[in-house]
Amino acid sequence: MHPPVAVTEFQQDAGLVSPELRAEIRSRVYWLSPGRVYVKDIPNGNVHTLRVLCERFFEVIADQEESVQVLVNLTEAERPAAQERALLRSFARASAFRVDGIAFATGQNVLLNVALKFVLHGAWPAYTVCRTEEEALVALDHARAHRHR
Repeated sequence: MHPPVAVTEFQQDAGLVSPELRAEIRSRVYWLSPGRVYVKDIPNGNVHTLRVLCERFFEVIADQEESVQVLVNLTEAERPAAQERALLRSFARASAFRVDGIAFATGQNVLLNVALKFVLHGAWPAYTVCRTEEEALVALDHARAHRHR
């Protein structure tokens, strides 16, 4: 069993996101399949909406005893600002022991791909940056197959 994660850092500024937007963001984080969480970033997001995504992620996995794989769809995202990059690094550190594989689908966004590699270098034990969700799922399946050998 994993120790509980203190999510207070990700709950800051919760009042800065409207209840309607908060509900929309929360609906973008859910179980895709057993042991695999789906996260879809919100277009035109900011550090406040990113905090809601992070908070929701920890809520979703709270009762999960095993490590999880994560598919993150960033096809509508833009290059993260400095505050968002810092929050992503904090999120990566806080969730690293709970995540055994993460794949990002970024579409054709070259700038985002570069930003991810810069922000996430050394953050998670294994991550992959892919163009599509389908490619990301294949990468996660491949990682899971190698882990069980």
